[in-house]
Amino acid sequence: MRAAIVVTSGDRDGVTASVASALDQTAPDVEVVVVAAGAATRLDLDDARIRFVEGGGTDFAGQVNAALATVRAPLVKIVPAGDRLAPQCIAAQAEALALRPDVGVVFSLVETIDAAGRVSGESRARAAAARTRDELLPALLGDLEIAVASALVRREVLLDEGGLDPLYTTRAAAHDLWLRVLPRFEGLLLADRSARVRATREADRVERTERTVAQLRALEREGTGRFLVALGAGPDDSPRALAAARLALADTMLAADEPALVPFVHRLVGEACELGAAVGSVRAARLAAAGLAGFSPAGTAPARAPLSLAFIAAGDRAEGLAARRRSLARARVEVAAEHGAWAALGRLGRDLSERIAHPGSAEASTSVDPRPLVELSVRIAALSDEILARLRIGRLFHRQAVPVAPAGSTRDGRPSDPTTPGGESA
Repeated sequence: MRAAIVVTSGDRDGVTASVASALDQTAPDVEVVVVAAGAATRLDLDDARIRFVEGGGTDFAGQVNAALATVRAPLVKIVPAGDRLAPQCIAAQAEALALRPDVGVVFSLVETIDAAGRVSGESRARAAAARTRDELLPALLGDLEIAVASALVRREVLLDEGGLDPLYTTRAAAHDLWLRVLPRFEGLLLADRSARVRATREADRVERTERTVAQLRALEREGTGRFLVALGAGPDDSPRALAAARLALADTMLAADEPALVPFVHRLVGEACELGAAVGSVRAARLAAAGLAGFSPAGTAPARAPLSLAFIAAGDRAEGLAARRRSLARARVEVAAEHGAWAALGRLGRDLSERIAHPGSAEASTSVDPRPLVELSVRIAALSDEILARLRIGRLFHRQAVPVAPAGSTRDGRPSDPTTPGGESA
């Protein structure tokens, strides 16, 4: 079965490594689609199976969607620049899809590699020991991360879901995709480690924020019911099974360590208690650490999510206009904090420019100590990440407030382009 491997743009060495691993597949019928031809034409590779695609901008989702619009192969794999595939990857996953027509996506376990391609560790996915959709789906509300390069997806599934959501500018777009695909299509996780993923910064605040947004939007679409069913809480199950599923999902969401998910945890634990479950001392301690009312010392307020995340979590089920007014009143505080962050960034930038322009007189020193400049640059980078995370949330916050346009049109009422995955651009 023919497969298209989409390689997103990046540094030359990373793109070259990704394309080379795609060309080394044992599967006989593979095409490689490389995004951003301007950079890709400098690759030291000459193969008729390589095709270049322009467009998509710098955002991960935009690049992938630009390539998907040109793909006709029935199977698609997305490989971010720098990630690599084992030679048998496509063949093994395509065989699994051929044997299971009901399966929409097949994942593999991954190995983590450094920039040189050396294996440096194994994916956290191994900890979940998941093999089926029902084992994977609830874990996506926790700390499970499924690398996009580990998946082989049917093209029809991607088209049904509208491609990657351009709201997300990082690989969190893939996390959102799995949360949209797995409730509707069966999925499998193979035991082999056939994807090799380059490690990224663990402290990427923008990507972490976008992953949380994807989780909240999934809960808004599905509620907790679909995830509870995956944990064995069907309508005919006993109260004990229903309570156990709620506690298990609460534990999974606590593992994500995201304040925005705490209200859902609180509700799940309350429902479990109403069904007769007893909260043990270990779980009670974890709930208290999360700041949940009823499980924390007297007088301790429950944890509150940031304004915009709480607003999104409420969605259309917000508690009337009064709740919205309270949220918007809190917005003034966050807007003031954002202005303060921008001002601080400006001051740091001016300080850095001043130090570079006037490093000191020759009489005072024969050399310039670079450490203060490095420390200042690090502070600027961290503050920039924080501001970007706020802007990503603000972008979604704005979209939540805009009425949804009728099918077949964009938000401003113009006809949408049916050839564009997702129906609209960011």
